Amino acid sequence: MRTAIYVYGNRVSFELRDDIERIIQFVNPDRDAVLQVVDGAVTLDKGVYKLVTDEPAEIRVASGEVGDADVVVVTNNKDPWPDPPAKFSKTFSEVAPASLQRFFPTSGGVGSASRKSSKTTTKPKAGRAGKPGAKRASR
Repeated sequence: MRTAIYVYGNRVSFELRDDIERIIQFVNPDRDAVLQVVDGAVTLDKGVYKLVTDEPAEIRVASGEVGDADVVVVTNNKDPWPDPPAKFSKTFSEVAPASLQRFFPTSGGVGSASRKSSKTTTKPKAGRAGKPGAKRASR
């Protein structure tokens, strides 16, 4: 599975599966940054991020506004990466579409975020992992 996280607000904290160790951040067309996920939690600043996992990442907003982020999931590693959500072009007008396409992996295994060796766009749901009443992002 390939997952993109578009963060439009200043800071949004996410909870993910515990086996996800890193998320890759788009810095510029020539450079990415690796961010460590600690105990299934990460806080992301405004930007574009990716991760590749064998199973759904189960991303939840832990703090921040749900409307400040979009999550796009490609479940079939053979499909091309979809266009970013509409809000992307307004928030990240300086990022060329070709640069963004180069950033996203075209198959599983590239930029893997997990220890383990169709397109869906959702608003991540607020909630706490493992807590009663927690909501998951739709897939």
